[in-house]
Amino acid sequence: METPFAPSFSANLQDINEKNITITPPNSSLDDTVSESFKQKAMQALGRRGHADITIDMEQVTSVDYSGLGCLLYILRQVTAIGGEARLKGVCENVRRQLATARIERLFKIVGAGPEGDSIEECDSVVAAGAY
Repeated sequence: METPFAPSFSANLQDINEKNITITPPNSSLDDTVSESFKQKAMQALGRRGHADITIDMEQVTSVDYSGLGCLLYILRQVTAIGGEARLKGVCENVRRQLATARIERLFKIVGAGPEGDSIEECDSVVAAGAY
């Protein structure tokens, strides 16, 4: 079930069940032009569910700048603070390198297809609540 967050914002809330929310960034770059709006929409979706896990579908995202990285970290911190889990799904090799360069790739659970299409169940660790 796809439901737009708002008519003027193209990020989609793809799936809601009792504990999991899947959201998709609005375009192929998670950068300063969209990161603040994306963060706000993610928090609105989380607020509606109370305690929830969030999966950020990154399959269409090919680049992330520092504003986008900050957005991801903010969402991670908010979700883990209430006992939930934040996941990145379908991270491409370029974005994975950007996460590694910023030294934050191990903070996220990464699920979905890897660079060769192999299934990646998760990264080494998930950050403790509130820390990064």
